[in-house]
Amino acid sequence: MEKEEQAYANVTNVTRLIIAYLQNTLTAEESIELNEWISHDERNRILFVELVNDKGTEEAINYMLEVDKPSGLNGIMSRIGSETSIVRSKSGRWMYAAAAAMLILISAFTVLYFVSLESKVDLSVKPLSGKYNYDVKPNGYKATLTLGSGKQIRLGKGEDSSFVVDNNISVVKKNGVIMYDRNQNGIVTYNTLSTPVSGTFKVWLSDGTEVWLNAGSSLRYPTCFNGNERRVYLTGEGYFKVKRDENMPFVVNSPRSTVVVLGTSFNVTDYVGETKSITTLEDGLVKVSNGRRAKLLRPGNAAVTDAKEQIVIEATNVASAVGWKNGFFTFNNSDIDDVMKQIARWYDVRVKYSEGKAPPVHFTGDINRESSLSEVLKMLESTGGVKFSTADKTIIVLP
Repeated sequence: MEKEEQAYANVTNVTRLIIAYLQNTLTAEESIELNEWISHDERNRILFVELVNDKGTEEAINYMLEVDKPSGLNGIMSRIGSETSIVRSKSGRWMYAAAAAMLILISAFTVLYFVSLESKVDLSVKPLSGKYNYDVKPNGYKATLTLGSGKQIRLGKGEDSSFVVDNNISVVKKNGVIMYDRNQNGIVTYNTLSTPVSGTFKVWLSDGTEVWLNAGSSLRYPTCFNGNERRVYLTGEGYFKVKRDENMPFVVNSPRSTVVVLGTSFNVTDYVGETKSITTLEDGLVKVSNGRRAKLLRPGNAAVTDAKEQIVIEATNVASAVGWKNGFFTFNNSDIDDVMKQIARWYDVRVKYSEGKAPPVHFTGDINRESSLSEVLKMLESTGGVKFSTADKTIIVLP
């Protein structure tokens, strides 16, 4: 009995976190707690994706939160066949909206959770037999390091190791990260870290700045920083956590923009072949320019530089922009074209739309980037808004 009560308490807490996620009110601590629960068990991840992508659940919760009469709530509760009592706070105000929202999600969640435990059903996502003729797992931690001499070093997660690069500077490789000796001085030479399509890697520069590289990206940087600035060159997508140094600003050059910072955390997306560059600021303050214009960017906003050399500042969902760094596809009402670009880049596939254009479908939720291609497609299909087939490294999007 005690174990059941503890399990129910856990379900109640997770339900509260999921409701906060759907309402976009998660605190930083709650976000960490929810992510820990999702990553703890594959079944948790599957349940989370099913619940947050269930339009009926979200609509029911939003409707409940808009109800302003106890009688209205009682009518709704009778319609869903549930019995509950309205809880009155000390101030005398009805707290039925939150209680009802909790009840709806707890009911759905509890059924799914306890049925899976009792029946020992394997809830892991499996490809439909014969439907996906092509499937692949992502490469994970892979990159190529090109030294100033032109020598190339293949990098993987593998065993920890250390090696020497230009000018006898020591580099340590550990768990998908390479770390340069801190505060090196001497002749400046440049190294380039490149990730393949479907690969990712992280580098810890000599000044202590951390850079995560997404798939199909490259970063050119000096082995040590001298002079009055720290300048690096990015193609593709990178997340930067810059070590603050007021006397030596950090500068990121990408094909369409330049980002100048002192110490902050931000994401830059600027792939060759795409029409715009996007800089998303998580913390601090940066200046984004394109040679003709410059604008300041504040946390929670993104600077979009388009083909017409305009810089537009717009509010954005930072978690969605940087989810890849934490090992997730993170979608926040993302249109299918943006979703499929990310999937194509990560799994090294092409995308075709059977009707010649992308359907008007949007997605919200998180998918682990370690999932196979077929697992990801099935999760997207579970929303009911789209179907897929695959063949010869190509995803066909069906209406």
